[in-house]
Amino acid sequence: MATNFDVPVRENCFLFCAPEGDVTIDDLFDAVEATAGEDSVLVLQHMGGAKFLVGMRNTTQATRLMVAEGFRINYEKVAVEGIGPPVTFVNVYRYPAYLSDEVLSNALAQHGKVKSITFATVASRLNKLNGVRVVKLEMARPVPNFVTIAGQRVMCEYRGMRRVCARCGDTGYMASACTAQYCKRCGTFGHETEVCDAECFGHPDPIFRAV
Repeated sequence: MATNFDVPVRENCFLFCAPEGDVTIDDLFDAVEATAGEDSVLVLQHMGGAKFLVGMRNTTQATRLMVAEGFRINYEKVAVEGIGPPVTFVNVYRYPAYLSDEVLSNALAQHGKVKSITFATVASRLNKLNGVRVVKLEMARPVPNFVTIAGQRVMCEYRGMRRVCARCGDTGYMASACTAQYCKRCGTFGHETEVCDAECFGHPDPIFRAV
């Protein structure tokens, strides 16, 4: 008998291929919800062949599934593919639990559009938070491995993350290995203070120019 339900949000839906073997619909429900949470599946739709579409009830549950990069069934990992716009889930560690999502969102806005922020939960106790924030981000530029937010040095991790220097912003290495020259006079990277020839607006007399 048909029942009225809200249409699942596209960004909360994923495609996956069911593994070969004796796998029932109930097995798929149980496997997905073991990762995303109890009663988290709103719809499980067969799309032909081994392909299925699964829609989660809310963003938090969808985030759990995406962060886990899928689910396990019969000891086999099943990968999921997001359907919505390309987004990156950034795990933010060491950001104090008492600080607001707004502060975090404003800090990461320079790297793209923040879609949502949720708390991660303890794997064995889904009603307990572990302090990690999961930021759903339409990334425009890479987020560094370490950033300072509200005076707190936090660590960021995400799938496909490249090493990004928190000092100069270049990719391929971290700040501890950064050798980029920095000018304390004009505040830019690329040359040392001693050879800076930028005009000094504080002292127009050439005698005060850096040498």
